[in-house]
Amino acid sequence: MIGANLLKQLKRCLLWLGLAFCILTLWRSQGLSTKSHEPFGLLQFVYIAILLLLIWLLAVSSWRAYLQAYALAETSWRTAIRQLGLLLMGKYIPGGIFGFVMRIYDQPKTQRQKLLLASIADQCTGLGTTILFGGALFLTATSRNWLWATLALSLPALSSIGVNLLQYCVRLTPWASRLTPISEKPRNGHLRLAATFQLGQATAWAGLTTLLAIHLYNLDIYTAVGVAGAYLLAVGTGMLIIFLPGGIGAREASLAALAATWIDLPQALYLGALMRILTSLVDVLAGTCSMAVNTGRWRRCPPS
Repeated sequence: MIGANLLKQLKRCLLWLGLAFCILTLWRSQGLSTKSHEPFGLLQFVYIAILLLLIWLLAVSSWRAYLQAYALAETSWRTAIRQLGLLLMGKYIPGGIFGFVMRIYDQPKTQRQKLLLASIADQCTGLGTTILFGGALFLTATSRNWLWATLALSLPALSSIGVNLLQYCVRLTPWASRLTPISEKPRNGHLRLAATFQLGQATAWAGLTTLLAIHLYNLDIYTAVGVAGAYLLAVGTGMLIIFLPGGIGAREASLAALAATWIDLPQALYLGALMRILTSLVDVLAGTCSMAVNTGRWRRCPPS
C-alpha cells in the first residue's frame, strides 16, 4: 500500500510539474512571437482549434491501439487519455524520460513488460513516421511532384514490419531478451491502426504548418508544404535530443536551418515560436485531461 501511495503521489507531481514547465514554455514562446502580421480571422481560428483537437484525439486513439496490439489488461479510452498525459507532461521535465517511465509504471507489475514494449513501439514508430513523412514533404517541395507525398501511405504497413523486426532482433540478443522476455507477438492489425493514427497526426501538423506559412508569408502551396516538411524533420530532431525538455531550442534551430531554402531566419524563428505555442496547447489539453481521469481512477483502483 505504501508503494501504491508513493506511486500515486509521484504521478500527480509529474503531471503538475509537467503542466508548470509546459506553461512556462508557452510564456517564453509567446515572448518570441512579437512580430506583427495580418490578424487571423474567425474561420482560421476555428480551423486551428479543430486541427489541435484532432491531433489530440489521434494521439489518444494511437496509444489505445498500441495497448490493444500488446493485449494490455487496461485498454479503455480513460487509460489511454491518462497515459498520454503522463508521457507528454513528462517530456517538459529536464531529463526527458520521466513521462516514458511513469507511463510504464501506470499499470500493475504484471503488465509492465507489455507496456514497455508498447511504449517502445509507439516512440519508434512516431519518430520514424515524423521523419519519413517530413522528408517526403520536403522532397515534394523541392521536386514539385506530389508523388513523394503519396509514398507516405505505405508508412503504416512498413512500421508494422519494422516493429516486428525490432522484436525479433530483441529475441536474438541475450541480454535484451532477459531484460524484456517476449512471450507473444503483437497484433499486426492493431499495430497498423496505431501507425495510421500517427500518420494522421503528422498530416494534421503538416496541414497546420502549411496553413500558417501561407497566411503569414503568402507562400505558394509547394513552398508551404516544403516548410511543413522542414518542421516535421525539426520535430524529429527534437525528439532525438531527449535531454532538452520538449526539444526546446533544437526544434527551432533545425527548422531555421531546414527551411532556409524558402524563408529567412526571422520568419523561421517566428513560425517556430507559433508552432511551439500550438504544440504546448495540445500538451496542456492532454495533461489536463489526464489529471481529470487520473483523479477518478485512483479512488477506484490503486496500482499494485
